[in-house]
Amino acid sequence: MLGGFLLHAFVEGVSLVASLKVDAEVGMSVLLAMLLHKIPDGVTVASLMLAATNSRKKALWGATSLGIATIVGACSFGLAERFFPPDWSSVMLAMTTGIFLYVSASHLVPYIVQARRAEYGVYFFGAVLIYIVLSAYMHANHLHA
Repeated sequence: MLGGFLLHAFVEGVSLVASLKVDAEVGMSVLLAMLLHKIPDGVTVASLMLAATNSRKKALWGATSLGIATIVGACSFGLAERFFPPDWSSVMLAMTTGIFLYVSASHLVPYIVQARRAEYGVYFFGAVLIYIVLSAYMHANHLHA
């Protein structure tokens, strides 16, 4: 369980550095989203570790390890990018985005289908549509090559 969270946090670190290299505005929005995302991630890991081990110390270290894994991911991308061409950041940002979209869809869509509640599907596709519209509106004059 913790291994999956640590891998997720590692990829988040890679994504953060790649987004900052691609564009400062994109990087700052990824940073804000990641900071908001880290709070529930930490609470989830701490809760699961506390329930599994009944140790507050292990729960604290479980949550702390997420931050460490994110920093390790960021540093590893910083080291690895020295060996790749300058446009490598865009490729890594696209790959990490694809990973997160795949994981989200592979967990969320089966849940929606299994729940057999039509409003969940409407909420999901409505959220995707709102995201696309807002993204197009906010970045109408902001193009990347």
